[in-house]
Amino acid sequence: GTHVTAMGADAEGKAELEVSCAAAADLIVVDSAEQNVAIGEVARAVASGAVSRSDLVELGDLLQPSHAHLRRAGASDKRVTIFDSTGVAVADAAIAQMVHGELTQSPSARL
Repeated sequence: GTHVTAMGADAEGKAELEVSCAAAADLIVVDSAEQNVAIGEVARAVASGAVSRSDLVELGDLLQPSHAHLRRAGASDKRVTIFDSTGVAVADAAIAQMVHGELTQSPSARL
């Protein structure tokens, strides 16, 4: 299989992935469907109809037990998967808080 983590699009009209790449994906995970459809790597693919908004799986949903079937992985996984990250401030804050907690609770922890 193949995985692409796309982080380049951060404004309307910017893109690094071709529409055909998104259309060929077996799984597209996004941090915020609303935001990704507006400014993400998948925006052009959705606008053109090559990818449906309903094909997008939000990262938070992917982590739920109801979506466990989408998380299969391993050497036999031949899927093409994309994670389109536009950046969501609340997720950044949660990650920063988690890292800070780890660093302050473990004197030997390093970045």
